[in-house]
Amino acid sequence: LDYNPNQEVWLRVPQKSVKVSLYVGVVNEWLLDNKIEIDDTEVTCVNNEYGYAGKIDVTATYKGEPGIIDWKTTKTKPKDKAKDLPWDSHPQQIAAYSKARFDKIPSWGCNVYLSTTEIDPYPRLEAVWWDRETLEKNYDKFIKTFELWKCIKNYQPTH
Repeated sequence: LDYNPNQEVWLRVPQKSVKVSLYVGVVNEWLLDNKIEIDDTEVTCVNNEYGYAGKIDVTATYKGEPGIIDWKTTKTKPKDKAKDLPWDSHPQQIAAYSKARFDKIPSWGCNVYLSTTEIDPYPRLEAVWWDRETLEKNYDKFIKTFELWKCIKNYQPTH
């Protein structure tokens, strides 16, 4: 995939286009500020024990520890606080992917929210960090929800 920094991206709200480089620049600055090293992108992960799979946006190293970054685009308003942006499923997703990829819950995971509405002078970026304890609790929630979903859908993963 070739990166063209001048490529225009149309945003339905606020009905204007922006250059891809604005988003790339904000993300790059955030990575550098936090001293995060990207290890891999678009990583397919499979958990054979429970029978789920997914695609990890980014595996990365932060403070010498591996973890997962999940990008989210969202419509934000200036009054929105980062802690209010995650849905219940967001830390569950990171926890489930972590268990599938690393076979354990890492010491950190992060959801990075990129605004599609607050873009002037550059897109707003908000990060919500998750510690191991929070991810472990969310993995438990994910497994319980997944088990219920399998029962409702009569889903029996093959091994």
